[in-house]
Formats: sequence, structure tokens, C-alpha cells
Amino acid sequence: MTSVVDADKLVRDMSNAEIAAMDFKPWDRNGACPVPTSDQFDQFKRIAPWLRIAWLYLTLPREDLADAIGEMDAPDLDTLEGVLRTTKENCQAIADMCACAESRMMIAYAVLTLRSESAGGEV
Repeated sequence: MTSVVDADKLVRDMSNAEIAAMDFKPWDRNGACPVPTSDQFDQFKRIAPWLRIAWLYLTLPREDLADAIGEMDAPDLDTLEGVLRTTKENCQAIADMCACAESRMMIAYAVLTLRSESAGGEV
């Protein structure tokens, strides 16, 4: 089964036949990492303002940042911390998913190339 692989390394170090022969098990769309629904993606709209605040905080000098955080009420500060923690975890999961998808696409491209070559087509 193919894990998260560096797609550039696949291209450099393997032939199309080797890439095309790599095995992987398709994900279960409703399994441990289900494909998000449109409504779930729409939930990003709720966290965007909090992420913007965090982004703006990155531009502040130390003392101004301390003042800004000191002026936040406790519930808002808790929300911001929760959004940052959850977003960080989700972004890592999305990065892993993208790397996996990218490597699988390289396998698919290699399969298509081999099909074309075997049919006498040029690559």
C-alpha cells in the first residue's frame, strides 16, 4: 500500500512502469477520514475571521501583541485558541491528504503513459 510519498522523488527515481505498478487501497469515502460535505466546508466561513485576527497578531510587535491579547475577553480568547489548535490539526490532515492524492495522481499519470505507449502513441 502506498503511503504519503514525495511525488517529485517518484518522478526522479522510478520508471513509469514502476510507478504504475505501485499498489494502494482507495479510501473509504465514509470511513475514518470521510470526504467532507459541502456544509462542512461552509463551516470554514465561521473560523475565517478568527484566523484573520491571528494573522494580524503576527504583524504586531511584542508589546502591542500583549496589549491586544490582554484586551480580549476570556470567551473570545478561548475561541481563538481553540480555532488555532483545531485549524493546525486540520491543516496537517489536509496536507497529508494532498500529499497522498498527489502521489496517487503520479501513479495514474504513469498508468496513462504506459497505456499510450502500449497503444503506439507518443508520450
